[in-house]
Amino acid sequence: MMHRRGTTACAALAVLVAACAHADILHVPGDYPTIQEAIDAVIEGDEVVVAPGTYYETIELPAVPCTIRSSDGADVTIIDAQQAGSVVVALAPTGRGTVLRGFTITGGLGTGNGGGLCILYANPTVEDCVFAWNDASEGGAVWIVSTGDVDLVDCRFEYNWAEDYAGALWMHDDGFTLTLVRCTFTENSTGGWGGAIQTFANTVLMDCRFVDNGAYGGAGAVYASHTSPDSSLTCSRSSFIGNFSTGAGAISLQHGVEPSKIVECVFIGNFGTYGGAIRTTWVPLQIANCTFAHNEASLGSSVYGTGNEGIAIMNSIFWPADGHAIVSAPKADVRFSNIQGGYEGPGNISADPMFVDPLGPDGWAGTEDDDLRLLPGSPCIDAGCNYGVPFDEFDLDGDGDTTEFLPLDFDGNARFLDDPATPDTGCGATAVVDMGAFEFGDGDVVMPCVGDLDGDRIVGQSDLGLLLSAYGLTAVGDLTCDGVTDQADLGILLAEYGQTCE
Repeated sequence: MMHRRGTTACAALAVLVAACAHADILHVPGDYPTIQEAIDAVIEGDEVVVAPGTYYETIELPAVPCTIRSSDGADVTIIDAQQAGSVVVALAPTGRGTVLRGFTITGGLGTGNGGGLCILYANPTVEDCVFAWNDASEGGAVWIVSTGDVDLVDCRFEYNWAEDYAGALWMHDDGFTLTLVRCTFTENSTGGWGGAIQTFANTVLMDCRFVDNGAYGGAGAVYASHTSPDSSLTCSRSSFIGNFSTGAGAISLQHGVEPSKIVECVFIGNFGTYGGAIRTTWVPLQIANCTFAHNEASLGSSVYGTGNEGIAIMNSIFWPADGHAIVSAPKADVRFSNIQGGYEGPGNISADPMFVDPLGPDGWAGTEDDDLRLLPGSPCIDAGCNYGVPFDEFDLDGDGDTTEFLPLDFDGNARFLDDPATPDTGCGATAVVDMGAFEFGDGDVVMPCVGDLDGDRIVGQSDLGLLLSAYGLTAVGDLTCDGVTDQADLGILLAEYGQTCE
């Protein structure tokens, strides 16, 4: 076994102090036969690099910030606990600087919580890991009680099971944020609530995928209950396919003050009793530019809501939707959306959206290969409301501007594309956004300019004149797409007055 470097000599010899401050790389099994022995030897800033192989052990992350990674990725580097406990444990004071990257974590049996990874009052970052075939009472793969934000990036969760709650991931901590980026959840399940995730924390899902997860109750994919006033669920450019439960098929939101937001997401073939795709109870919810297809439920084949917080839906497609796509009390505010069977609201239509291949190559509705992009001539092209597109709060295009409208669609293509062959039936100047998660076309990108009614890219006197001439009417001045030009529209224009758009 390799011994620790000579820190005593470094303290004595000033010329070597700088060298000792540099991080070391500790190799497994080259320098240390087990991952845990290497971890026990780290000091702040070190890297533990693990060669391909299967390591039959459980590990505890160190108290000092460091990186523990595989050399060749998760597919060939496996930590198997053989049911001896949680595979990885992170306890205080494991902190923000610790990174776990590139392992398959399997064979975990939580002694209550977190079969694959148990985090208690710590907040490491986990990247490029696979959590498969782990079991626990809560959080079959991952269980988190944190004292800070926790990030999981490019991770896969497969075939994990929890007896009580959260087949894959459970997190409870008010005031902190759980962020999942490009993570996939496949066939995780629980005998309780939350087939993939149960969260009580502020939660952000970006570019994630949930397929065939199941739960007895709550939600087949994500069950979120928010007790902290500032916590909510934000879900962006994610897909939910074939998830199921006796509650909501994909997402259930329970309690909350801050609005939850579901933006540019796709829901296909989910099944529940209350909300085939989404259920919300006493939670304000905003849905924008989403596509719902082949979801089923006894009440609300796509969305079911109770409580007086309200549901606002913009620029979305519900097709097919068996006549009761949205069931809500009070009635949901739905605008510029395509709903089979119709729904009262400005700009709403009920027409075949003309998907590219709604059944997919397998010929079965509600499966992963259904292609819900729009064909030429679709009534959903240039038929949305520009002002209904949320702002780019996560800077998806990396330009540093989080105050612009979302610039990219579900596929990562430009969001605002004008189709010259399609009349603009939506609401907005210049390029009008499409309904649904996918933008049609490959033409020039023209980001909408709020308040620019005449299309000259300047918010000025002529725009003000157009708005005032339409005041009180349903006409060109309706920037908010609520069906009338009023004080709200005037306020938006005046706030932008004098600006030149890029």
